[in-house]
Amino acid sequence: MHIGIQTIKGLLTLRLRQRNCAQEPVKTNRPQPTSLLCTLPIELIEYIAAELDLVDLCLLRLACKNLSQKTLHYFGSTYFAYVLTDLSPISLQKLQQLSQHELIGHYVRTLLIKGPHGVGRGFSWERSPSQSLIFPHTGVQTLQDALLALENCRSFYIYNDRSSPRKLYDHGCLRPSDIVAIVLYIIAETSLPVRSFMADFFAFGETSVEINRLHLADYQKLEFKNGWSQLQNLFLRQSTMCLYSDWVQNLIAAAPNLRCLSLDFGSEWMNTFFDKAASWEKLPKLQELNISSVNFHNDSLFDVLFRFGDSLRILRLAHFSLDMTRTWKSTFKLLRAKLLALETISVFRLSEWIWIERNGLRKPCRETVTFPGFLGVPSVSGLEQSSPFWLDGWKVFDYLDHETCGGCFPGIPNHSRVLGQKYTKFIVTKDRSGPKKKEMVFGVSYSGANIGDVLDLLAESATPLFPRH
Repeated sequence: MHIGIQTIKGLLTLRLRQRNCAQEPVKTNRPQPTSLLCTLPIELIEYIAAELDLVDLCLLRLACKNLSQKTLHYFGSTYFAYVLTDLSPISLQKLQQLSQHELIGHYVRTLLIKGPHGVGRGFSWERSPSQSLIFPHTGVQTLQDALLALENCRSFYIYNDRSSPRKLYDHGCLRPSDIVAIVLYIIAETSLPVRSFMADFFAFGETSVEINRLHLADYQKLEFKNGWSQLQNLFLRQSTMCLYSDWVQNLIAAAPNLRCLSLDFGSEWMNTFFDKAASWEKLPKLQELNISSVNFHNDSLFDVLFRFGDSLRILRLAHFSLDMTRTWKSTFKLLRAKLLALETISVFRLSEWIWIERNGLRKPCRETVTFPGFLGVPSVSGLEQSSPFWLDGWKVFDYLDHETCGGCFPGIPNHSRVLGQKYTKFIVTKDRSGPKKKEMVFGVSYSGANIGDVLDLLAESATPLFPRH
């Protein structure tokens, strides 16, 4: 059965006109006529609701009480699963009102904290000599009360669409480290069972966490550990000094139920982190690991990685460089042998060291790895090419899985292409036409039963892109 959108809108308009033009109802024992839409099963009504934009959906819900009830679940789960706040007084007031709504409040799952024009604007924020916020605070208490009332809101995503001008910080707005401190403070005060915690410092124009703005002593409290122990998804994107790595390591170590870990921290810190993690007696049973921006120096990362051999199902590596003792050919063979539960592999912009000879001298050179074996290979299932676009003279075919935005940002729509996007194939073409046209595959992703064959093909075809002389 196929119902066109115009037919739905026509029925909806007719229903509204009938209601608006109706005279005083005449008392009668005869049953009142029922709208055709109201007689449909709830599954069909939800299918219709999914085809409508927000304005038409609201009109549909206003048509009658029956339709309002049957579309409530779709309406709430679609438009209120993610709630945005900039921690301003007006925004927090709206969040508090939503938390008290009997029908809609329980649909909220994730709190997005961002503010291109400044977070926390409108409040006076007192600080200690170390520049950390002084708690308790009126705005923080309002946020805490709302989160306790929103019983299903257990995920937090701190990000920004564009870099906030630094001058905003001079007008009383919060820095990203302050926002992290507020959320962690609430967890420490209430044992709030957090499910996901995602913080993107790059999106705020910041390169690292300001450790002096965090309340480190609070994170040792039993209340904090009880709430944080429920964490399943952790994403942190920043560039940090090794001096601060202990703070992040403690967060990971305090999350025994962690299932998805996504890190984009820069080479120096990443190597330090895995050096220490390799000595941990117990690691969480990770099912998904996303790593970006690493110049790998030793074996500690793979020592840790292979300890997830019986649990890791998804592995994504981006902008990842091996040390001089390894090649990607041998590395993919090891992944094939050690990660027995793996179902999804995604690689993008990998590199390795090669030896080249110039002017009679032999010297090491780090080169990007391509995968020519995937050119023209239709046997890998799930490849559907999207429209190409041009970037710096390169023609890019971006193959995406549109069912999800990836492990790093589950369910967050229209996010920029960062680690976590499910690339299936990434092809670039130098020169738009002519005899010099050359295609290269810089990234591949696959999810399915033939993961072993794909890893074999990755190992077989991994080829460094030699420098031009």
